[in-house]
Amino acid sequence: MSDTRRPVDPHQPVCDPGHHPERTTKAPAHPDPVGTLGRFEFYDAARSPGLALAIVTADIRTSANLLLTIGVRAEGTLSTR
Repeated sequence: MSDTRRPVDPHQPVCDPGHHPERTTKAPAHPDPVGTLGRFEFYDAARSPGLALAIVTADIRTSANLLLTIGVRAEGTLSTR
């Protein structure tokens, strides 16, 4: 069976001070790069010129906002195991 695990890109949920989100990943061999941002740091990051897409759901749950960092690899730079 081939290895289908892939690295998880960094993501940052907005959190209340002192709150730490649960760390989960589908690829246990890779560390789950979860960082947190305060409310206003999240707003600043969401206004950054590097933002390519915003999906606004009007979800009112605590920590419902999440920033995903999605990168692109140049052709020929991905190696197989």
